Amino acid sequence: MEEDWGTTDTGKPNAKKIISLIRVHDKIEKNKENLINIEYLRKHEYRKKLDEREKERKKIMQNLYKEINDKIIEINIRKREIYLEEDIGKMLNRILEKKREKIDMLGLIKRENGRITIEKDKEKLKK
Repeated sequence: MEEDWGTTDTGKPNAKKIISLIRVHDKIEKNKENLINIEYLRKHEYRKKLDEREKERKKIMQNLYKEINDKIIEINIRKREIYLEEDIGKMLNRILEKKREKIDMLGLIKRENGRITIEKDKEKLKK
């Protein structure tokens, strides 16, 4: 349903909200070609371009979040490896305090060239 923004009771607040959102968008947007013009929004092709840009940004942001989460996981695993190298007993006590149960870690911990690592490959852990 299409509204006449300037003539109805709900139209004026809607128009103000849209203009406010456009101003916020234009402050953030670095690329001058992507600034929003009200006249452009009245045409379907420009609304479609805006929608496509939003979908593309969403994909990029999802990839960035995934990369960030992967890096956080890598950092946490490396911290555990450092704890293992420094004091295995202390690390196991930390784990057991959280879970309050016994853990069989024989398949998880590997010693190679005097360095202790934690197995991360899910397929190898299942074996």
